[in-house]
Amino acid sequence: MPQGKELHIRLFLEGQEIPVISAQVKAQVSSPATAGIQVVATDNILKLKPRTLVHLFFLDPYDRDVEVGGGPGPSYASTLDKTQLDSGVALGSAAEENRKYKLLFSGEVLGINFVKTAGSRQAVLKCADFTTYWDSAKQYYKNSNPLSSESRGKVQAFIGASTRT
Repeated sequence: MPQGKELHIRLFLEGQEIPVISAQVKAQVSSPATAGIQVVATDNILKLKPRTLVHLFFLDPYDRDVEVGGGPGPSYASTLDKTQLDSGVALGSAAEENRKYKLLFSGEVLGINFVKTAGSRQAVLKCADFTTYWDSAKQYYKNSNPLSSESRGKVQAFIGASTRT
């Protein structure tokens, strides 16, 4: 019989941790990496600003110090209970737990898919990484020889001045 397991993924929007239902990340050569992250559908999801910063982390199952699943050893949950906070051990154990998470995706929210049906709601954040800014990057040419009249015209055109021929 199939059993559900914890995903061991953590989502941070502008530094605030948000619960995640599922995540799909796609990366291809010569195109920006994209992510579709399904989050809990509340009205607050519509208050997100454009280009909200997104960080998605996962617990690496191949890390030697991590025990994922129902096996022997500690189970790493993303929250600390009150007894751990009161004991003073929580700071060290929380920092140690956070080191076991690896960055899977970093980018910005480009859009929100919000679907409401008769029995359910679904919110999916459409995200892209920072290489989308490369499309708007421009390259300029400047000749460093100031003595030639040709280079003076290029320098004036570069700074936006009008040139006479």
